[in-house]
Amino acid sequence: MSLAVSRSDGAILSAEAMDASYSNKNQAYLDSVGESFNTRVNQLADVLHRYWSNEVH
Repeated sequence: MSLAVSRSDGAILSAEAMDASYSNKNQAYLDSVGESFNTRVNQLADVLHRYWSNEVH
């Protein structure tokens, strides 16, 4: 994914170039990425909630 976002010289691609890169992905790939991201966000929320419940509240 980082290769799609930045060129080999380290310069960040423009928004148009990034849109072109991501529009080439099929729907199954995008669904998989969305599910993975959702899982990680939920795990982070669980950790923060546990911390809040045990330490702050």
